[in-house]
Amino acid sequence: MLDAELWGIYKVLKVAWDLGLQHVMVETDFKEAFDLLQNGKNMARISHLVPHLIDLLSRNWQLRFSHVQRAINRTADAMPKVSRTLPFGATRFSCPPDAVRPFLLNDLATAA
Repeated sequence: MLDAELWGIYKVLKVAWDLGLQHVMVETDFKEAFDLLQNGKNMARISHLVPHLIDLLSRNWQLRFSHVQRAINRTADAMPKVSRTLPFGATRFSCPPDAVRPFLLNDLATAA
């Protein structure tokens, strides 16, 4: 499970870097991944992805990691279900997909 979460975080960071984003906040509900990322360049090498993550973390940009409770972040849990309906490959949304809008509104209301 940890490798799957780290792979997702790696891919998100890679896309963010390729898009030229300079300030990125990554939320995860996987506590072990959050704890690992909090260590930055000193993270334990418990996954083959760690050196690749360290490379991304070492670049000239501002990253912030946040641990969120799964029950609170229902939007993130809904997105994999949306992805099953899409063709293989990366998809960039200009606005939230209809299937996640209710969860997004609920997440926003809960966070406020």
